[in-house]
Amino acid sequence: MEQVTGLLFGHYSDDISPLLFEILERFGKKYRILVAYCDDFGHGSNHTIFPIGRGAVLDIKIKHYYFNRVKIDLLFL
Repeated sequence: MEQVTGLLFGHYSDDISPLLFEILERFGKKYRILVAYCDDFGHGSNHTIFPIGRGAVLDIKIKHYYFNRVKIDLLFL
C-alpha cells in the first residue's frame, strides 16, 4: 500500500449502497488515501472516465476532475 495514493471506484450496480460508501470511506481513512466514486468505467455506455489520448486532469488536492477542460462530477469520500 505504500505506493497507492488513491482509489477510484466505479459504479457497478443499479442501486447505490450506503454500506459500500461507508466501507470505502473507512478504507481511505485507514490508508490515508483519497477515495472517489464515479460512473462505470468498463461496462455500459459511460465507460470512459479516464479517456486515452485526451486531455484529462484529476486534481486530488481540490477534489476536481476535468475532461477537455470541463469539470466532471465525482463523489469524493
